[in-house]
Amino acid sequence: MAWVKITVQTIIAISLLILLSACLSARDDKQAKPQITVPMQFIIVTDMAMTKRGVDMQSWVTRADIEDTVLPEVNRIWAPAGISFVATNIIERDARSPPDKADLLDYIVNARRDAYGRGDPKRIRAMNQLIDWSTHDDEVINIYLVPYLGETSQGNARRRAKRVFVAQFTDKPSRAQNPPARFQLTEPRPFEIGSLSRTLAHEIGHILSLKHPDRQTQTVFGQLMGGRRAGYLLTPEQIEMARERAQAFELTQ
Repeated sequence: MAWVKITVQTIIAISLLILLSACLSARDDKQAKPQITVPMQFIIVTDMAMTKRGVDMQSWVTRADIEDTVLPEVNRIWAPAGISFVATNIIERDARSPPDKADLLDYIVNARRDAYGRGDPKRIRAMNQLIDWSTHDDEVINIYLVPYLGETSQGNARRRAKRVFVAQFTDKPSRAQNPPARFQLTEPRPFEIGSLSRTLAHEIGHILSLKHPDRQTQTVFGQLMGGRRAGYLLTPEQIEMARERAQAFELTQ
């Protein structure tokens, strides 16, 4: 009888555990945030040759790179927020050729950060003059892949314009001690030097209203949005803010 009693008790305990697990699962499903899908278009800017310290820099990222590597990695980074991104368009577009094109390119190549580590805003104004805006779409996030963005710069976002620049060459990992080099498309975790995909994910954060954490006061490290000891983390507060902004772009069935 003791064996039967123990068996019955065990069965009851297992049944209760199953019921509790089902309740918790139902609660988690209820609390789970619905997926938000955000459209983006990629413009690979060609005919923008730059040279720095003997390195010839031109666009090299391909459509296949974006579809097979970059976009999947961006979606992995943003998965904890319940936000995914789709490419509505991937095109190549020649840069504009104003009379002072060579001077504009030269300014970008030689742009440096100031004593506070801030990038030169004039380099972005120079870049703007070289971009063909005819395919810009105000209904999506527009990603412009350019060769280079100046000393130790990897990306730049303008939220109101729904525009992101991402550099395909960078000298940031060496703090400009070495010449620019092609930026790796992805990197294994944990964060070491970043990648083109992580830079894009970071700049998308700016489009979705996220800011850099305050280095002096931050207590959470390893963040996608930078600060001290950067990484891939999105905080709960950042997720809520990004989701709210992402709804303005959301694709509907």
